[in-house]
Amino acid sequence: MRFRLTFVLLVLNLVALGFIFFIRMDPGRATFEEAARLVLPAGLVGSADRIEVAGPALDRDWIFTRGSGDWSVESPLAWRANAFAMERLLQQLAHLRWETRFPVSQIGGPEEDALRQYGLDPAKAVIRVVRGAETWEIPVGEATQVGNRLYLLAPDGRDVLVVSRDIFDILASDLTAFFEPLVIRIPEFEARALTVQEEGTGAPRVRISRDGTGPGNPWRFESPLQVPAESETVRRFLERLNHVEVHRFVHDPPEDAFGSGDIRFTLEGNNRRQTVIIGQPVPGDPVPSRRFLRISGLPTVVEVEEEPFAPLFTAQESLRQRRFLDIGDAFPTAIEIILDERTTSLQRLEGGEWQVADTRRGPENAGRRTRRAEREVVERIVRRLAELEAHRFVTEAPSSSDLAERYGLAPPQRAIRLHLPGRNEPLELRLGHLDPEDNLVYARRSGMPTVFKVRPGILGLVPATPLHYRERSLTTLPQAARLSAFRLVDNTNGKTVFARELTERLDSWEALEVAEGLEETGLRDSIETIRRSLRRFTVRDYVAEELTDPLRLDADTEIPWHYRLEAEVRLPGAPGDEPRIDTYHLTERLGGRTQFGGSASANVVFTLTQPLIDALDQLVAAGSGHEPPDGTPPADLPPVDPEAAGPAADEEDETETADDTDPESDGNDEGSGGTEGSTPPAQ
Repeated sequence: MRFRLTFVLLVLNLVALGFIFFIRMDPGRATFEEAARLVLPAGLVGSADRIEVAGPALDRDWIFTRGSGDWSVESPLAWRANAFAMERLLQQLAHLRWETRFPVSQIGGPEEDALRQYGLDPAKAVIRVVRGAETWEIPVGEATQVGNRLYLLAPDGRDVLVVSRDIFDILASDLTAFFEPLVIRIPEFEARALTVQEEGTGAPRVRISRDGTGPGNPWRFESPLQVPAESETVRRFLERLNHVEVHRFVHDPPEDAFGSGDIRFTLEGNNRRQTVIIGQPVPGDPVPSRRFLRISGLPTVVEVEEEPFAPLFTAQESLRQRRFLDIGDAFPTAIEIILDERTTSLQRLEGGEWQVADTRRGPENAGRRTRRAEREVVERIVRRLAELEAHRFVTEAPSSSDLAERYGLAPPQRAIRLHLPGRNEPLELRLGHLDPEDNLVYARRSGMPTVFKVRPGILGLVPATPLHYRERSLTTLPQAARLSAFRLVDNTNGKTVFARELTERLDSWEALEVAEGLEETGLRDSIETIRRSLRRFTVRDYVAEELTDPLRLDADTEIPWHYRLEAEVRLPGAPGDEPRIDTYHLTERLGGRTQFGGSASANVVFTLTQPLIDALDQLVAAGSGHEPPDGTPPADLPPVDPEAAGPAADEEDETETADDTDPESDGNDEGSGGTEGSTPPAQ
């Protein structure tokens, strides 16, 4: 009996507990209770169009207004509101709930005295939320003594509410966080046009635009000229503008903050635009340099860094396309370098090889001398011309007298013609005088009226001498040829400085190397370099097409041929199996990178490659028993004429082009075949 009673009571308790749990977990009831505790009506903040925050607890009164979906600060300064700060404020207001409430009427004493003790008469701050004709006002009072809460007066004035301090922490913090720090509102990917006008100077308006967005829609100038803009430069400039932040809000700007010379620019996007005025520099030489700025339609003046806006002050030049030789992917079929009465022609052959021809007008030039050209030199010229940029734009409408006298472009001092596939007329670059003021060369392109300036390095890139383009491999031995000996002879006394020769017992260079212990002497690499050079003699640059003895650099400087390098070459089928002697004349080393050489059979003077210079130094030192010289040039040695010596000083040195396979070591030489200099020089 007792067991049944106990069981019944247990069941009833479980039913009661379940009922209570169900009631407490009812989502509708919970939602109703949460909504009932909201300080402001649900949906009010989301549709509000004005919020005011004022009171003695704040440094200044704040007014936020909403128009077209975006919030702006109306007071104390007119500026766009920071979206993240406004969202935080709106969320706090929309979800502001009281935790405890009590009627004002139940507070003892007069009502004004009762409110005063809670800091509500006068209030520390007042929050007003305006929606159309409706205004909801929330006085903010003191903080509670315990619990870190805050007293508010209900909008109807009947109850004192206790709420979390979060809302007051936002309002009491530095409200400058509500100012949007970024100046430009239109992102780069949306921008479609940019207009720049210099105020009060009469300068022409500059406008650039593009038909669409994305990399496939390049920027072009619409005015004052219809020329291509440098799309990548414009893109980077606009991206930089998107990151410009306000350095300081100016409450009392000076009277001369704006005036003549201000830059007004308008950035157009998708169905919106923004106009900005860049004023005068901020006085006091701040670092970095700053300027005054204001947005059209707003009275607020701010300070910003000057550097991101610098391209706007010279927009017609700084944003213009500077690469003017639109070669594209097409590689020229021919190149002509014209200097006075001399034309050096480069012609591409089948298989991608090039030849160089020298043509001179006049009876002394009966024909064209054609030689193989160095492919790498030609390709470097084309690459550098494709990348050539105008350093400065001079004029868009030059007069005939200026072209002839001031710029030296009619006729040009030098002309470069590129014959491109698919084009009837060659693309011509004309080079004129060198301006001593900035050390730049006047230039002009065919089909364009513009006169611009380029760096003078272009002159060293395309000298008018055919030697500059000649193939650097002077001689190449046939595959079956065998180098049996070489020697370095001192011409001053006829003595052999260094020599090596194969014999019947030591009939390979490897055997000779082991027998002489070259690995230990340190001469192995030097001898290897000499042998490779004698099989395929590669020069660094050509200096002259006529070998003289002694070498004449100019009318006043002569350098003797101090050494001669002789190679003993055996060719299959030679009469009597007699070896052929190839001879190269050499000066002393005149500097760390300078040593001249000459070939009588090729009738040419050249400079040696750096590996060969170093190898010869080692052999001279080994033959004399002294350390290699330091290569310090004589004080009276004049510089080589760049028109005759080849590439400009800023170009990289030519390196050895011989492959690493020694045909005399393994017998598998894949000779390069006959070249312009394939007939080895003789004594």
